[in-house]
Amino acid sequence: MKEIFKKWYNEILIHRWELGFIENPIYDIIEGKEFQIKYVKFPFERRWYADPFILEYNDEEIVLLVEDFSDTDQNGKISKLVIDRKTMVLKDVKIILELDTHLSFPIIIRKEDKIYIYPENSAAHTLDLYEYDRESDECIKIRHLSSESLADAVISDVLGKKMLFATKDNGNVLDIYQYDEANGSFVFSSNVVFNENIARNAGDFFECDRQLYRASQECNFTYGHALSIQRISKDGDVIKMEEVRRIMPPKHAIGIHTLNVYKDLTVVDIKVFRHPWIALPLFKIRNLFKKKGTDVS
Repeated sequence: MKEIFKKWYNEILIHRWELGFIENPIYDIIEGKEFQIKYVKFPFERRWYADPFILEYNDEEIVLLVEDFSDTDQNGKISKLVIDRKTMVLKDVKIILELDTHLSFPIIIRKEDKIYIYPENSAAHTLDLYEYDRESDECIKIRHLSSESLADAVISDVLGKKMLFATKDNGNVLDIYQYDEANGSFVFSSNVVFNENIARNAGDFFECDRQLYRASQECNFTYGHALSIQRISKDGDVIKMEEVRRIMPPKHAIGIHTLNVYKDLTVVDIKVFRHPWIALPLFKIRNLFKKKGTDVS
């Protein structure tokens, strides 16, 4: 009976990620104004998408690169989604990169007319650069970037040098790596230490009013709990990151852990229960017992 209850309990509390587009301009988000999210409609029960990056869009369609995860194989892949911009209905999905290890965070580099991605593959202790062929929907490995287990890495040269920013966990230390031209890889340089668990990247860096910002994950209570929007600056060789806004998940959700901006479009992912009407009260009861020192899981 105990095993049956535990199976039922775990099924009730299972989660998924929703994708949505913030309808306000990005400066509204930075200034702390309320915003509205327009959610994408997916037909799947046990397959979800997270870590959205905007590849391109027009008046009719939005194309995303995402982490693609299903209950069947429990292994993340990188997929391309085509979304009808007016109805928010998924029009097409295609896996573009699949390995034996879990993949996520398909961050994009645009160089001339070419597209490159370097998705997280920390499970394999590697970070590799791929060229994405839009005609064939294939990813071709170009080069090896790091042999460390880096989570949600961001490469940027906007501060004057080519640098990589990443964490190895969900903690308070953001490591910074400098690009070594001699061997074509990144070498540890320094880090930024925060006074709470807001180090892990939650998307690519973005600019607004000539200022550089990044979204990071607030993981004080759980992974992907909320977002910290931080202004990035440099004082000599010291890189500073100052929070300008904390974004909590919507009322129906239990997490928000990615925000990406491309031109005038902003996409986020939202963590929700699959059975919210039962799961949310149960979730609150579980947290109450945990505070009292009793584990009901």
